[in-house]
Amino acid sequence: FEDSVRDSETDSLNGFLNAQLFPDLSASLNLNWSQSENPRDGTQSENYGWRLHTTARLTPQLDANAFYDYTTSNRDDEETDDDETSRYGLSLNFRPSDILSFYGSLNRNPDENETAFNGSAAWRMTPKLQASVNTSQALEQGDSESYSANLSWLVSSHFSVRSSAGYQVCLLYTSPSPRD
Repeated sequence: FEDSVRDSETDSLNGFLNAQLFPDLSASLNLNWSQSENPRDGTQSENYGWRLHTTARLTPQLDANAFYDYTTSNRDDEETDDDETSRYGLSLNFRPSDILSFYGSLNRNPDENETAFNGSAAWRMTPKLQASVNTSQALEQGDSESYSANLSWLVSSHFSVRSSAGYQVCLLYTSPSPRD
């Protein structure tokens, strides 16, 4: 409300379904819908989306996750086009021992022509000393990459020390301006 006038009104509905398909395979489905109206100018919008996510334990040391997201939104004004997006991805988590683990994920957004990779490795050197390295890469255009390393030391149950280092590269692409 602004000056006793309603700014917007929104109705929404959300649903979640989770299923254990097999002992080592589970799936979930999220559904979302919303409808908004602005009484001041009479514009309306409607959004709908869903996400399918699966998790599989391939071996006792290896888990795999896959997902697919879909969203669509539309407004009834003439200035805005309907927007429809989808994303999908796969990740693997490998833990060969209690002290070593690896993670990698690949995500794709075909609407934006973007593919991203994220990876990490963690090593528990002692019960009180742990190290990890991480990376993120924009693979489609090669315009972004980052690397980081962390070292954590649990000195006592009340005191810990953590050091981090990172490196990041981001390139901005601009389209050439037309010549007069």
